Amino acid sequence: DEIRTNRRETSKPAEEKTTPENASQPDGIRPPNPDVLEVRDQVVTVYDTESNLLWKKDIEGPVEKKNCHIVDLDGDGQNEVVIAMLGYDDHPLGGQVLVFDKSRNLKWKFGQELLPPFGVNLSGKYAIRELYVDDYLQDNKRQVLVLFNDAHGWSGACACLLNHDGSHMWTYWHPGHITKATAGCSQKGGRKKIIFEAINNQYAKLIPGPFPDSPKSDNPRAIFMLDPVPAETAPPFHDSPIKGIKQLQWYQLISPEPTGLYRLDIVDKNHNGHYQIAAWFSA
Repeated sequence: DEIRTNRRETSKPAEEKTTPENASQPDGIRPPNPDVLEVRDQVVTVYDTESNLLWKKDIEGPVEKKNCHIVDLDGDGQNEVVIAMLGYDDHPLGGQVLVFDKSRNLKWKFGQELLPPFGVNLSGKYAIRELYVDDYLQDNKRQVLVLFNDAHGWSGACACLLNHDGSHMWTYWHPGHITKATAGCSQKGGRKKIIFEAINNQYAKLIPGPFPDSPKSDNPRAIFMLDPVPAETAPPFHDSPIKGIKQLQWYQLISPEPTGLYRLDIVDKNHNGHYQIAAWFSA
C-alpha cells in the first residue's frame, strides 16, 4: 500500500531512519522532500527520497491510498502531502481535504462545511468519493479536484476545484453522483479541460434501460466536460444541469443506459495529435 512519485523508485529499508525535521543540510545536498507515502488503516507514513522516515500521523478518520497524493502544489520544489478524508457512515471528520508539509505541519484544509450553502444534498453531509491533483490551469502549480457525494447515498453531488493554496475556485452541482474524472491534454497557453462521468437521476425514465425487463432507465449515465476557468459558482440545478454554468462545455446522456462505466480515458486513436474521449462501459 504505497504511493510513489514518478521521479525514482525507492524501497523501504529494513530499519527506519528518521530525519530530524530541522536538520541543516551540507552545501550541495538537497533537503528532505516527501517522496513515498504508506497508508495502514488510518495511519499515514511519509518517507523522503532516501527512504528516511519524515513523519507518521494517525489521521483519525477514513482514508484510502488512492485518494492520497505526494505532489508539489505551489511550485516551490518541496512536495506536499494531500489526504482526503472520505466521510461515509457519518464519520465526524469525513469530507475534508488535508494538506501537510514535509514536517507534518498542516498547511491548509478544506471541509464540506466550506462548500457553498446550497442545500441540494438530502442527508446534510457530504463524503469524498475521489480526489485528483493536476495542473488544470497550466500555471506550473497544481489544483485539487474533489468529487463530493451525499454521505448517505442520496443524489446530491458536486465537483469542487481548489487552488494550490486551498482557496475555493468553483463548485459544479449535479443531479446524481459524479463517479469519475479525467484531465484532458495540455493546451499551449490554455487549460486542461476535465471530463466527468456521472449518474443523472433527474433524467430517470427518459431513456431506455439496460435490460429488456427495464424499458426505462433508473440511473441514466452522462459524460460531460468542464473548463477549469475560475468563475463564480453556479447555483444548483433546477430544471436542467446545463443552464447558467460558465464552466460547462457540453453534456451528453448515454442511451441506452449501460450497466456501468469502468474506464474513462483521453486517447489519440489515430496517432495524429487529435484526441478522443474513450468511455469503457460494461453491458
